[in-house]
Amino acid sequence: MTTPNILHPGIYFDETPRSYVVPTVSTSIAGFVGICQKGPINVATVVTSWNDFVSKFGTFIPGSPLAYAVFGFFNNGGSICYIVRAVHNNVSTGLTSASATLNIGTGALVLKASSDGTWGNNISAEIQSASWGTGYYKLVVRYLGTIMEVIDNLSNTSTSNQYAGSLINNSSQYVSVTALTSTDPTVVSGASLTGGSDGLAGITDADYVGSASTAPNNTPSGLYCFNSVVGGINLVAIPGVTTSVTQLGIQSYVENVVPQTILAVLDPPLASSVYSISTWRQTTCSFNSFNTELFYPNIIVPDPIGVGVSPLITIPPSGHIMGTKARIDGKRGVWKASAGLEAVLLGVSDTEYHVSDTDQDSLNPLGINCIRTPLPGSGIVIWGGRTLTTSDPRYTYTSVRRLIQFIEVSLKAQNGWAVFEPNDDALYAKLYASCVSLVNGIWVANGLKGSKATDAYMVVCDKSNNVDDTSGKVYADIGVAALKPGEFIIFRVGLK
Repeated sequence: MTTPNILHPGIYFDETPRSYVVPTVSTSIAGFVGICQKGPINVATVVTSWNDFVSKFGTFIPGSPLAYAVFGFFNNGGSICYIVRAVHNNVSTGLTSASATLNIGTGALVLKASSDGTWGNNISAEIQSASWGTGYYKLVVRYLGTIMEVIDNLSNTSTSNQYAGSLINNSSQYVSVTALTSTDPTVVSGASLTGGSDGLAGITDADYVGSASTAPNNTPSGLYCFNSVVGGINLVAIPGVTTSVTQLGIQSYVENVVPQTILAVLDPPLASSVYSISTWRQTTCSFNSFNTELFYPNIIVPDPIGVGVSPLITIPPSGHIMGTKARIDGKRGVWKASAGLEAVLLGVSDTEYHVSDTDQDSLNPLGINCIRTPLPGSGIVIWGGRTLTTSDPRYTYTSVRRLIQFIEVSLKAQNGWAVFEPNDDALYAKLYASCVSLVNGIWVANGLKGSKATDAYMVVCDKSNNVDDTSGKVYADIGVAALKPGEFIIFRVGLK
């Protein structure tokens, strides 16, 4: 509000913000790495629905659980995720886009698939007469014989507003123009795109994990593509890839992100028994990390590309798990454990192994979160909420760790204004107000323990913890009383 002109005696109002209110930040933006039918290679690409995924990366394909995981994510309540399409990064040949040349009069229009891979070999294109008549033409694009796109009234004149090189490249999700000659488009012709290759020969575990700089172009690959996501991701998985290299790789990635605000969701190997998953946890997946969690067993879901009547397929649970976290975050808050009867996995027909109480007695102390039908009629639910830490009891429970991650992300998002501000009492007061605004809001939403605010949190940002105002460093100390889930409910029943 603009300060009024104060020229005569009277009462005036100047509405001045009293504090910096911390905005709501996302807690369940997921990141997936895996093999896709099509799409950008080693680029973190945002996807906001299942249809959006199909448009950008294709549909279900044999041998890759990624599409099933993404479908489960959205079906269970997820809203935003980023996809990194993995290939073998060291191939010099074998990763190509399908292409075709279409004759136009005496010239040619050269098209290629919008991304590398064999999927492009299923594209065909033809030229038809345009709605505007002579001097223009229409491009019809088919995929698996079905018309997917019709781009009308194209011109080969580079100065035209209907220039084919621009309109096709800007609008088509299937093809792009690589060469175009000026000619009178009078000949109707068509061709199938050929020569597409997936570049999957020789793919290794290291290709899924990736690195910050990968040959031959020295660009990020695998998990490290998520570093470019503005605001970052909150959850990450490499669905179904369960080797030692990938488990250690994903654990190392989330541990080295600064700040540590990503939770890795790990899948169990296929066909794991209780004994084998216990052994796997203590050998292959033996690391100590409060930024990772492991679920067991795998789940069984309907298979849209299966054969027979009502086909089913066994897939890793990570996508469904992360979607369920998103659903519960939205309803209850990140401080509510994503487990219990509320954490029903939607779209799941069965589990690969039926975990009993006795089974979970041995798995729970190892930090292995079970997927079960704990009560008759309860549905298939997440029945565990622990991280894989073995040494830090503060973060035994995932909900506690995610609360701290949420606080860190929120403070970073709101307090960028403070960098390079004068290091004085005014700055301390504003930072204090910002921190209190956040943690008090969490307490009011029943996200912290304590009947009084003074019991739920503390914030210090003044001269007591900022003694040297010449160092360029400003400290704000925040403590919160996190709520831990009631994992063991004990009713003491006896005769009075």
